[in-house]
Amino acid sequence: MKRIIVILSVLFLLGCSSEKKLEEIKKNQEFDKLVTYQIMTGAYRDTDGSGYGKGYGPTHHMGDIKGITEALPYIKELGVNAVWLTPVFTSGSVSEKLAATGYFIDDYFNVDPKFGTNEDLKEMIDKAHDMGLYVFLDGVFGHHGKTPIEGVLSGAPQADGYMAVYPQSLEFYKRVATYWIEEYEIDGWRIDQAYQMHQGGHNYLKDIREVVEEVTARRREEGKEWGTLGYMVGEIWDGSGEKIIAKGYEGDGLRSFFDFPTRYSLVQILAIQENTGDSWATDQPASKLNQWGFDLHKRYPEYAQQNMFLTNHDLVRFGDLIERSGFDMYWGRHRAALSFLAAYTGPITLYYGDEYGAQVEGFTHERDMGLYDDHASRDAGRIEGFDENEKALIEYTQTLLRIRGENPALYTGKREHLHSDDKIFADLKTHGDNRVVYILNADTKERKVEVEIDGVKAEELITGKSSNITRGVLSVRIAPMTGTFYRIR
Repeated sequence: MKRIIVILSVLFLLGCSSEKKLEEIKKNQEFDKLVTYQIMTGAYRDTDGSGYGKGYGPTHHMGDIKGITEALPYIKELGVNAVWLTPVFTSGSVSEKLAATGYFIDDYFNVDPKFGTNEDLKEMIDKAHDMGLYVFLDGVFGHHGKTPIEGVLSGAPQADGYMAVYPQSLEFYKRVATYWIEEYEIDGWRIDQAYQMHQGGHNYLKDIREVVEEVTARRREEGKEWGTLGYMVGEIWDGSGEKIIAKGYEGDGLRSFFDFPTRYSLVQILAIQENTGDSWATDQPASKLNQWGFDLHKRYPEYAQQNMFLTNHDLVRFGDLIERSGFDMYWGRHRAALSFLAAYTGPITLYYGDEYGAQVEGFTHERDMGLYDDHASRDAGRIEGFDENEKALIEYTQTLLRIRGENPALYTGKREHLHSDDKIFADLKTHGDNRVVYILNADTKERKVEVEIDGVKAEELITGKSSNITRGVLSVRIAPMTGTFYRIR
């Protein structure tokens, strides 16, 4: 499938002056469009019966790249437009359990034989591109395995590996970051533990970002179709946002980080967070999404494009957090959470299995089944064999992503908060003449909601039903645990 990529940002312009004020940097609307499907390579699908066979989490630990390739038609049908693979590179120097995660790399230029071959990865990337899907790899540029790496200065031990010391290691990691773009045409990187690259008062994320922008800009000028996006998103696991600001954006780092604070707020409202001991762990008001999650965005640079998600490979699956909370309406809570994801301004990421409400059977509290919270979500992926509830949630996810794609107000629009209280959250999203009101009812009963809005008609985009806007007020009844989308005319 051929695609023409129109870049509406100045992020990638060659020769951009370092004196340019940061607030003048514009957001890249192609980044806002991203709906990424995250896959943990060693946990996902097994095609040949080989692999590590042991690791952290409840999977078979036999996942391989060919399993991802086989799943691409299913992934594409969900309505996503990008795939992110956790690290695929050789990491044999640490224990097999750690190596199976991929996060302790010894060779950044070759695929781990337990996952497949470089040719397998190229085939997977090419097939994804043929389907119109971007491919992002996982960049572990702040630490590595036990094997000395030429060009990398190793510092203090980190788990069973070693920290990379900057600036001595910078040229090596710049070469890694650009090699996979030039030779395999990947479309960007997710940066693991991105704070590790803030050293000696300098944010080396900036240097990596700039070289990625340079190579992708040149490829665009050469008329290349892929390896031209250059999206980079950093992981700084921080529920307060303070570390994201100080170690991520400070020093002109990346343009995008995962929105941990808003994610925690969402699970505290609809389920319970992993650490149940905090007074704010659960039963939080829906207004917290505005007062904590989105208010924090005001402290980020204007160009910041936070990436919202529900689960990842280090967190507990949302389904298990519902079970941990003891709340009912399991499927409704999933639909509510996914609706919020679809309504989020900026890039979003869907962890494999969340689209069918996956949970780990037998795991509710930490150490159930001998599992810990930070690897319990690493179960095997499925692309078939779904029951009726799972099928219904998949179809709902497809509907949500279609609505998001058809309404730029949702993914890149200006956000205006309309109302929030204990159980209701309502926003108006505007992009040109595309205006959508999103209302989340986090209650277990139906709620009547009234919001002031200019317009005549409001079309609910999931059901197609229309409501009149009378004297500037939209008055609707929202079913329990439901997110609704009203196109304003």
